[in-house]
Amino acid sequence: MKSLRLSILIIASFALILAGNACSKPAAATTVTGAATVNVSNNSFQPAMMTARVGTTVTFYNMMSSVTLIGKSGFMMGSFGGTSMMTGGSYQYTFSVPGTYVVGASGQNFQCTITIVS
Repeated sequence: MKSLRLSILIIASFALILAGNACSKPAAATTVTGAATVNVSNNSFQPAMMTARVGTTVTFYNMMSSVTLIGKSGFMMGSFGGTSMMTGGSYQYTFSVPGTYVVGASGQNFQCTITIVS
């Protein structure tokens, strides 16, 4: 009976270790093609990071008070979006050049990084 309990304990411990390792592995990155959505809510961009193919149109939906999207890197610096999005508003941008683009909200500390690949 003691050996049976020990065997069960060992099997249960091994199962917990495997489950813990499975949960700690990062999820595989997904590359978006065609269209993607970024939500602006709770003082964050969701998702905060994305990989998309050239030609993908990203739609930003504003679910908080009025915000203005701004470029925080590269050729988009300071000019991305440019108009204020009211609550419920949206803005679309089609990415045509590979690179890493960082988008922020004017006067806010949160940002979204979009990596465009061929």
